[in-house]
Amino acid sequence: MKTSTCPNCDRQFTYTRPRKFCNRRCAATVSAQVRGMVAWEADADFYLEKVAGTLPLSDLVKRFNNTAKRKGWAQRSETAIKVRLKRLGLSCKASFDNFSTIELARTLNIKRDRAELWIEKGLLPYRKVTRNVGAIRAADFRAFAEQHWQKLAEVDLEGLAWLGVKPELIEAIAALPPCKHGKPMPVRRTDTGEVFHSIKEASRKCYVDRTGIRLSVEENRPVSGIKWEVAA
Repeated sequence: MKTSTCPNCDRQFTYTRPRKFCNRRCAATVSAQVRGMVAWEADADFYLEKVAGTLPLSDLVKRFNNTAKRKGWAQRSETAIKVRLKRLGLSCKASFDNFSTIELARTLNIKRDRAELWIEKGLLPYRKVTRNVGAIRAADFRAFAEQHWQKLAEVDLEGLAWLGVKPELIEAIAALPPCKHGKPMPVRRTDTGEVFHSIKEASRKCYVDRTGIRLSVEENRPVSGIKWEVAA
């Protein structure tokens, strides 16, 4: 085996058959430069994987180019982005019936942790939209609202109507008593016996997600290898 240096990235590499570049990416980069083209940046590919399927193609192109201008990436045409999406195995179509946990929380005027807790418990399905992006379907939320409407106390009623929840169900949810948001809940870590003043304090000191602690307390089981309980 022989050793050579890649003219694009200056990386040392070994080879058995003669070749000029260390990998195909470097070869494609130089080839594109020779033809007057600009190779796709790795960060740009990651951005496409993140937003693909959440916007129509024309809007995605505008948002991509606005982001590219800030990040220093090359500007791309609609055709270039469409071809790139196809090569990455992503869809050019948008799914308007999907919401992220943040979008759902904003619509219902609740904390994001509350929506994530529904997902953690398996009450609200969280499905993949693209390769790296998951979402909550409006139809799944409506089914969740019908089965577990008692858990929707103090949510925004206009948001429920916008999501398509039945009017009679919204009236029942409006009549629910308010959630008991009283004093912080003291919790105990069972393996060490350490007591914390609140779930927030335990999360900060033990580097554990608050949703996991709350789930462990409610379901009486360990989460991430740690079991928690309410401290007397």
